[in-house]
Amino acid sequence: MDVAITAVRSPAIVLGRPISASASVRLSSTSRFSRKLESGNRKCFSNLIDIARYFLCFTSLSIPKQARRRGFVVRAASSFPESSESDAHAKIAPLQLESPIGQFLSQILVDHPHLVPAAVDQQLEQLQTDRDADQQKEEPSASGTDLILYRFSVKYNLYDARVQSFRLFNGLTIGVVRLDMRIAEVKANERRKALEEILYAFVVQKFIDANISLTPSVTPDLSGKIDLWPDEDGKHEKLHSREAYEMIQNHLSLILGNKVGDLTSTAEISKFRVGQVYAASVMYGYFLKRVDQRFQLEKTMKVLLNETEEENSVQQTTMDNARPGFEEDTSQGMSHPEVSTWPGGDVRPGGFGYGIKATRLRNYVMSLDGDTLQRYATIRSKEAISIIEKHTEALFGRPEIVVTPEGSVSKDENVKISFGGLKKLVLEAVTFGSFLWDVESYVDSSSSMLSGTHRTSPSALLQRLQHPVMADGSLSLVVIGDWGRKGTYNQSEVAAQMGKVAEKLNIDFVISTGDNFYDDGLTGVDDPAFEFSFSKVYTAKSLQKQWYNVLGNHDYRGDVEAQLNPILQKIDPRWFCKRSFIVDTEIAEFFFVDTTPFVDKYFLKPKHHKYDWRGVLPRERYLSKLLKDLEIVLKGSSANWKIVVGHHPIRSIGHHGDTQELIRQLLPILEANDVDMYINGHDHCLEHIISTSSQIQFLTSGGGSKAWKGDIDKNRKDGTKFYYDGQGFMSVELEQTNAKVVYYDIFGKVLHVVNLSKALRSVYAI
Repeated sequence: MDVAITAVRSPAIVLGRPISASASVRLSSTSRFSRKLESGNRKCFSNLIDIARYFLCFTSLSIPKQARRRGFVVRAASSFPESSESDAHAKIAPLQLESPIGQFLSQILVDHPHLVPAAVDQQLEQLQTDRDADQQKEEPSASGTDLILYRFSVKYNLYDARVQSFRLFNGLTIGVVRLDMRIAEVKANERRKALEEILYAFVVQKFIDANISLTPSVTPDLSGKIDLWPDEDGKHEKLHSREAYEMIQNHLSLILGNKVGDLTSTAEISKFRVGQVYAASVMYGYFLKRVDQRFQLEKTMKVLLNETEEENSVQQTTMDNARPGFEEDTSQGMSHPEVSTWPGGDVRPGGFGYGIKATRLRNYVMSLDGDTLQRYATIRSKEAISIIEKHTEALFGRPEIVVTPEGSVSKDENVKISFGGLKKLVLEAVTFGSFLWDVESYVDSSSSMLSGTHRTSPSALLQRLQHPVMADGSLSLVVIGDWGRKGTYNQSEVAAQMGKVAEKLNIDFVISTGDNFYDDGLTGVDDPAFEFSFSKVYTAKSLQKQWYNVLGNHDYRGDVEAQLNPILQKIDPRWFCKRSFIVDTEIAEFFFVDTTPFVDKYFLKPKHHKYDWRGVLPRERYLSKLLKDLEIVLKGSSANWKIVVGHHPIRSIGHHGDTQELIRQLLPILEANDVDMYINGHDHCLEHIISTSSQIQFLTSGGGSKAWKGDIDKNRKDGTKFYYDGQGFMSVELEQTNAKVVYYDIFGKVLHVVNLSKALRSVYAI
């Protein structure tokens, strides 16, 4: 949070917020963190020392040249109203919540803290409903002159801030445009503040649930001491994994140095410096929770070294650390402008950084590349950054800063704190950051409200992947759908024939049309079904190529995020699954579309099934943006072949038949943009239907395992060229002007061949 403060000459006088922005200097005790993170700082980390420096170093105050002519004092006046000591919430957390939603949650925290998660869900849903309603009002619904006038004013920037109101054409005023824009801005700011306070209340509730008291606002007693707090080290340890807590102990050693075992000694230091360390430790806890979560998943998946190999690795790292000139040699020291000046906080051996130990998680972190570390060390949302700033400021206040003509800075409010008290603050801060990651992830997965999060959202254009073609410019692949049954229902037999055809064609990749894991998707990234239905079934050497997967309705019945999680690529590098994406092969573009959310019955009549709609709700907005993005990329495509892949059929004479929602919403876009093929699964059969109104070939490959014998609508023959009610798969071969599609049964027998010519646009079947 940037803090507006007033610059005055000595003697120091505390002033309120300045009226004129030109008369102010902007400064924040913790905004330096947000400036680094929000500006997208691309510093790469090569090891843990870089990480430590990132979290524990601060940029110096930048003073304009004209301000350095004479000494002056800068003081900041608090923008937060002083809270009464009788305020019940003040006993729970230092930051007072101000929005109506925040005050509502504050009362629940005091009276019924166990109800906070349910209250959070309710408030998030209401916030999202309000935001969606406001977005629908962004452009006026009026028609005729009013609408034309509005669009004209926006196009030519006639709502300039200097123009309060004016008349145009037939005398209609458009001053209302500026008013509507201002109202929308105010509402957006109110929603963001409410969202911040929802996150904060959720973090506080997690502390209450763990029976840990948050430190109240730091106020020194008459002697200047501030750390009259209970010792709760054991409670914090239980909240972290064993490996994470070892890293936290290293973090404490980095800060306390040779005083890590002497917790009764007292140091007199700047309260501002303590606040800096607190904020840095919050971000360290946030980073640590993210990276430990990945570490624990990979450990569960057994993609890491075993304990014996890891111990050898740790021993080797320790030996390497002892070598002369090693980067982390403590004799080299680390420059820390704040901590290194504390009593006992020097950088000599036994001082700052004393006691750092090699641990399994530490070695794992050091093995990650710089870009990955940068991503994990970056706070994802602006709301989380703001919470760190406001919480730290509520604890330690805003600093008094004296700037001399030479530009040096000193913080003149010192406090007395024991190293035990400092340890308590650091542990609390690390836990705060860990909880913040948890609640941010929860809110991000259940709504699309957070700003600046790095997750794939339906509002973004479809992710595009490049897949090179063969040297002769051709492309070949196999297509399978509705397969994941742990090898049963002839899945293994179909896989064996796929391997033979793939070897013959020397395929480039595999397409899966969904329903990858029966009956209810995956339970999580550690579900054994991933290996028993995928990795251990499609074992042929020719199938060790990239698999591009879409989600089916059965996949949505499990943990849908598990199939989208990159951790599965650690288990099997072939796996790639997104809701919707593009594969660009130069000769052809494949547009993978998430079709399950289109189908009404999954929402209106789900029967006994439960669907995981995270990332999809609100449904109407998700589908609207998906269709819009798809239309944009299809129009912009210059590929020789445009092929769309989805789970549900547009046209089918099988068990499910036509998907009416796709006929209404998706098909017009495909027809208007010259799509050549629509490939799908869902019906457990093989079929080929030609469009009677366009060039589109409807190709079903859903015979990966269980099939439905005799389940066919014999009365519907329009455009049907082929139908097979058994197990099998499909191959596709593409050249610049020709395409060949072949259907195979469980024995590898060719059932049907489709030849397409781009030049003639003709189709004939064998």
